[in-house]
Amino acid sequence: KDTEKVIDLLAHILLHPTFPEEEVDIVKSDVLAGIELIRDDIFKYTNLSLRKSLFQKHPYRLISIGSKESVSGISKADLMDFHKKFCVAKNTVISICGNIDEENVFKILEDKFENMPEGEIFQVEQIKLDTTPSPRKITEHMDKRQAVVMIGFKGASLYDKDRYPLQVLSSLFSGGSGRLYSQIRQKEGLAYTLGTFGMVGLDTGAFIFYAATTPQNANYVKTSIISQIQQISAGKITEEEISAAKKSLITKYQLSIQSNGGLALQTGLDELYG
Repeated sequence: KDTEKVIDLLAHILLHPTFPEEEVDIVKSDVLAGIELIRDDIFKYTNLSLRKSLFQKHPYRLISIGSKESVSGISKADLMDFHKKFCVAKNTVISICGNIDEENVFKILEDKFENMPEGEIFQVEQIKLDTTPSPRKITEHMDKRQAVVMIGFKGASLYDKDRYPLQVLSSLFSGGSGRLYSQIRQKEGLAYTLGTFGMVGLDTGAFIFYAATTPQNANYVKTSIISQIQQISAGKITEEEISAAKKSLITKYQLSIQSNGGLALQTGLDELYG
């Protein structure tokens, strides 16, 4: 019953933003505080250090929410220019899922957004990737009782066919039944949380192994993770493991689209990226 009211509010926000100076300052302060917290979060800071090493000149090395300098320099005029360039019809996807009257919703959308500037589709600039030299080791010292070990590789891009095998590989390594958990936590008792995660970008990506442990066990954990990587590289993997990893991925995906919000997000991204 509130569909039209919500769409009307959404249209007003997207088409007629004012960016009040005082609210911009509040948001900037919150973002700056978040940037500062990254340096105190051992997991986030280790991940940032790893990305800086993997992507030495590429923007993927940067903090996604910006630096102190870039955020501090943002003005109301910058936000207005950004909105004018990106919030245009050709560059916009609206995804709505739920118990709605489809025909009526389309009429409402056409009415509320008929004056949206047509604009142009944003074309992402392809950035040449820097060549990664031989393997490097980076050690960052923090005043913490725990240690985080990360081992990263350049991975697959959003449109790379290898993206999907890497997802299966990540599923195989991660979780309570994954190889890392079984070997390093259950058998060796060296870490209290561990697994893998991927970063998928338009130019390339990253595939990262991680483990949280104690400073005393950090080198043992690193050696154990490398051993697991070498076993996979040597083909020491069973069809049963692959099948279980695939089933886990499928289950997680199905759960992620059970809610209207999850389904709307997925369909919207699929439409944007193709």
